[in-house]
Amino acid sequence: MDKNEYEETIKTMKKIHEKELRQVDIAYAESNSPVKEGDLVKDHKETIKVETFQLCRGSSYGLPSLIYHGPLYTKKKVPYASGAYSEVYQSNMKKINGEPYVRD
Repeated sequence: MDKNEYEETIKTMKKIHEKELRQVDIAYAESNSPVKEGDLVKDHKETIKVETFQLCRGSSYGLPSLIYHGPLYTKKKVPYASGAYSEVYQSNMKKINGEPYVRD
């Protein structure tokens, strides 16, 4: 094995390792999320109805968590007429379907 082969092998192994780590992060975040699609989640400023989510590796708790995306809802639990969308970080979540969210 020459230097170029070594560097290519290391580069390939790092890519595989990163993909595997991402899969573990996603599995952890999903298994520790009490939120389902269609739930109303509230943080310190707004409420959304969850349509999609994505991985957040840099949460304030140091563990992988999720960012929920969906249309904004009013206090009366109806969508805004403008159809505005927003996101709520799991680490900032205060309520799920009106019930207080308590972290483990």
